Amino acid sequence: MPLARAFAIHNNAIDIQGIPVSVVDKARTCLIDYLSSTMGDQEFPMARHALALAAEESGDCTIPATRIRTSLHQAAFTGAVLSGATSQIDTHPESASHPGSAIWPALLALGEAKDLDGADLLAGAIAAYEVSGRLGRAIFGGGGAFNMRPTGVLGAAAAAAGCARLLRLDVQQSAAAICIAANTAGGLMEWARTGTTEHMFHAGFAARNGITAALLARAGSCAADTTLEGPRGMIASFRDGTRSGIAAEGLGSSFEINAIQHKQTPACLFVQTPCQAALTVATDPAYGPERIEEIRVHVCGPAIAYPGCNNPGKIGDMQAARLSIQFSVAAVLWHGRIATENWREFSNPAVAALAAKVILREEARFSRNFPKLQGALVEVDLEGGKTLLVAQEDLRALGCPELSDRLHTYAHRCLGIEQAGVLTGLAKGIGAGSRVRELMQEMRLRD
Repeated sequence: MPLARAFAIHNNAIDIQGIPVSVVDKARTCLIDYLSSTMGDQEFPMARHALALAAEESGDCTIPATRIRTSLHQAAFTGAVLSGATSQIDTHPESASHPGSAIWPALLALGEAKDLDGADLLAGAIAAYEVSGRLGRAIFGGGGAFNMRPTGVLGAAAAAAGCARLLRLDVQQSAAAICIAANTAGGLMEWARTGTTEHMFHAGFAARNGITAALLARAGSCAADTTLEGPRGMIASFRDGTRSGIAAEGLGSSFEINAIQHKQTPACLFVQTPCQAALTVATDPAYGPERIEEIRVHVCGPAIAYPGCNNPGKIGDMQAARLSIQFSVAAVLWHGRIATENWREFSNPAVAALAAKVILREEARFSRNFPKLQGALVEVDLEGGKTLLVAQEDLRALGCPELSDRLHTYAHRCLGIEQAGVLTGLAKGIGAGSRVRELMQEMRLRD
């Protein structure tokens, strides 16, 4: 059976009344993560540019934390760009991708435009994460060079799968939507080498293309059945056609959304555990940043291989800072905190001097355990011969309570205390009778 058809059959059967409650709750957690990310940093330059474009079009779809009402496709694009501004959107570790940044803006824009039910929103999201995670494992799992950005490669097919479920397309149409969207897969990695920020548009293109693919499929458009696994298809084009079986293995026996992790640190996935370990070092009574002579950070091989993560040199902007393990660890050690300001202050000379003392090393056990575990070890040599060492075997990811607090905090700042409470309550209970339009109305600035 063609892989896209297998996905379509599985996804069309998803009903939140018939799947484990934990999976439905996880979908709500991912939604809360996404909503908070859209309000975290709308002043980021790429976010401002997307907002300006959205304001030029008219429509009925909401741009979070603004008064802008725009077209369906522009709402999906802009919502995706906003979610990337904080660098705190959810992560699928094995594929090093951020599925929510493409999935949720597409589903929320379509759900608002069509006045769809919250239960269908969750079902669509679970379907979308399934496609993203499985294709991601086949294409990017097990290491390899990152010449294309996973989020851009996977996002459109995932968003299309979710939109197809949201629109209740039949199996043939749903498979066609996924295949049409797969033809738009892309996203270059040169930004990571140079420290620029065009990667924020990758999820926007993917979200917009996912909606278009689903609507084209509903109208009767089709694509090659073997677009995903064929010898000239998606998996073969980006990795190795023999890996297509990985995407189908165990389909229906588990849910990919359960593999999603939520970041504490507003930076790349691969700096999360090193920063948490560094923060523990900074709490030691003997510690003082001015006493540091050398820092050794041990991580998994993929962390070192990912473009931009092994960067001990000059940091030219916030994006380069977010990627650099050396800078990120140094910033945590210098400030004694994990906060957005660490990376905003990318030109801090004290942090730069400390980053120059960081030696990055691959640790064999961390490589063996990745992506199931994301370990890191931070060693700090102090004046006088004392060494502080903290080993952390896995990332401490955020859960629903912490993410709900973050959503409420951001919404309070952007929308006011009363609206923040209503919005957070709706997000935590979505799927229990409320509609997508009701949720998005609470994301809108009042006139």
